[in-house]
Amino acid sequence: MRIVFFGSDDFAATNLERLIRDQYEIAAVVTQPDRARGRGMNISLLPVKMLALEQNIPVLQPENLGGEDIRESLRAFGADVFVVIAYGLFLPKAVLDIPKKFCLNVHGSLLPQYRGAAPVNWAILYGQKQTGVSVIRMNERMDAGDVMVRKSLPIDPQINAQDLKEGLAKLGAEALIEALKAVENGSVCFEPQDEKKASFAPKLERELGRIDWTASAMVIHNQVRGLVPWPGAFTGFKGKRLKVLETSVFDEHSADRPQPGRVVRTLPEGIVVSCGRGQVLIKRLQLESSKPMDARSFCVGHQLKAGEAFSSDVI
Repeated sequence: MRIVFFGSDDFAATNLERLIRDQYEIAAVVTQPDRARGRGMNISLLPVKMLALEQNIPVLQPENLGGEDIRESLRAFGADVFVVIAYGLFLPKAVLDIPKKFCLNVHGSLLPQYRGAAPVNWAILYGQKQTGVSVIRMNERMDAGDVMVRKSLPIDPQINAQDLKEGLAKLGAEALIEALKAVENGSVCFEPQDEKKASFAPKLERELGRIDWTASAMVIHNQVRGLVPWPGAFTGFKGKRLKVLETSVFDEHSADRPQPGRVVRTLPEGIVVSCGRGQVLIKRLQLESSKPMDARSFCVGHQLKAGEAFSSDVI
């Protein structure tokens, strides 16, 4: 089976690596153009491009897929299937119609739940206990195609979005291979999605990271782990931005209700902070212009004591 692979990030690279390992014929890789990223605004290669170059696979990096030139290039590869995973650009119908069979997409949720750009993050933000991956036959609507394969995965209450995404990438690769084998032997089945059950996972915005201490301890804990690595949860401390990197729920229904955001106590394992309901334990954090550190080191270095408070009012 001849495949053209569309993808950009680590999630996509894990799937491409599995296709290469299983000796599928990758005719070409299509990924986003090189752009300046990070604080230094240096040009860095996307994971999918790096892997393709290592394997001597032709790489295309169009700004968009709307031109006839790029479509002609894609037709020339004679692909049976396009595999599209975390590519980041819209595929118009004229591109979806190019492969001999169809376009497959691996999505990091149990569709129709969490269609959109950030399904892994939003599953954690909403406190879901289970997620998974879906392989679909793509159509012109976002993540709305017929489902070919679903595989589920429980969400550990302490796992963050970055680690969950890594687990789902591996699960997605298993589901993709299963779908491709079904295509090869003609046993594929398509299940239409139930539109009444559809939910959405929009692109993350920086402001989502601002901690509202009047929320419950569980909501704040899910916010912290759901926004790793970006945009990250943050609060104010003595006029500076403080990133909260790791937490756990210390007490979900505490009867002790001091002002939300106030430090209740400091323990060797973390900082206990009052919330609108319950208390959260901050384990790791990072003050503006400083390195990440464990809570105990932070308390010693900044002489943090019970009674001090974190604030939501920070730029």
